[in-house]
Amino acid sequence: MRQFFEKAREQVEIVQSSIDSQTLEAAIASFEKLQHIRVLRMMDQLDAAFLSYLNNHRDVAEQHVELQWGPVSLRAAGTLGRAVLRRNSPASRWSFPLVDTQSAITMMNSSPRIGLSSIAASLECLSLRFEDSRDLDAKMRELSPLFRTIFNSARNLVSVHIGFPQGSVSMPLEEIFHGIMMEKLRVFSIGGWRLDAEEIIDISNSYRSNLRGLRLHGVLLKEGGMWKDVLSVLRREMLSLRWLSLSKADYATHFDENATRLDVTEDLERDDSDSDSDMDDEDTEDPVQDQEETQDPDNQDMNDVESFTSDEDAQADSDVDSVNDLDPTAHAFTTQLDAPDYEHVCTCSSRIHQLDVEDLGDDGISVTQTQRKMWERWVVGCLMHSRFDSSSSARKARSQAS
Repeated sequence: MRQFFEKAREQVEIVQSSIDSQTLEAAIASFEKLQHIRVLRMMDQLDAAFLSYLNNHRDVAEQHVELQWGPVSLRAAGTLGRAVLRRNSPASRWSFPLVDTQSAITMMNSSPRIGLSSIAASLECLSLRFEDSRDLDAKMRELSPLFRTIFNSARNLVSVHIGFPQGSVSMPLEEIFHGIMMEKLRVFSIGGWRLDAEEIIDISNSYRSNLRGLRLHGVLLKEGGMWKDVLSVLRREMLSLRWLSLSKADYATHFDENATRLDVTEDLERDDSDSDSDMDDEDTEDPVQDQEETQDPDNQDMNDVESFTSDEDAQADSDVDSVNDLDPTAHAFTTQLDAPDYEHVCTCSSRIHQLDVEDLGDDGISVTQTQRKMWERWVVGCLMHSRFDSSSSARKARSQAS
């Protein structure tokens, strides 16, 4: 305990003396080619030992200790922002996997918008994941003006992700994105939202020729909408799409009836590897290694309808983010949008390409992992040919075979 309190006093002194700000500015200045800034929680052995002690002595913790991520998050964001502006850092990719919403509101009300606009103007990739689970709709509405400022200035934005714990936000996309058209956007990613089908269709109409990647992680359709209607429009309109991820997508009613109330959305930005995590290993994965390890889709069983409709071995709906299957470089959340080598492998013979929308098995009630995987392939089609050429080629091949 003595060691921990000594460490705590030392950290208070560091903050009060602005040693952290000075050190960070010097570090930022030394990284002349810095591209990516990512704010994560750090815990050393002493922190871990102290938390273990508090867990075993809850009476002490409740009376004398208050652990909050918010003030730390606020300090980190403010210090980083000032350092980047003062040192003219070239960093263009920012990731905040654990945003405290109230701290973001405080920063919005206390920071000059000019500085924020300057940082936003240089952004190419932005990833924000809000960790609060209570009153998120109300809090995010308070932050709506902040997002308007960001997206109005972020004219160079190539990739964006805004995520929440699954099912915790039902506000319209319009209140965050404000209908602002980002001409250079190539990857649009959202997580945890409850949406009307029309809102997703509006995305396809706005970015039909722009987007290479679309990620709807943990998105829940509200009552009245059906996934097959969304998928049909995505397949027909988004002809430049190279990958689609529907991991943990479902219907809101089914989710509410079966929710464990655990955060199944985006362990994403905590670890970015998305086996049930989602986007943070999108920052840490090695795109080159990932691309080498990804199997050629022409050799995978997933190309055949039978593999999707077969028994799922009673396994849990783990829903590994299939962006990894379709475009590892985009899954790594980089600005590199080159398609993998297997883009040049024709998959027109896949039976999936000849399916009609009514063959997708959407009952409007629930969605399984198997269905999601099939739907992703159906929308994207053959990466070598247009999806409509794929459909006609597939039908022709079946006809000749029979």
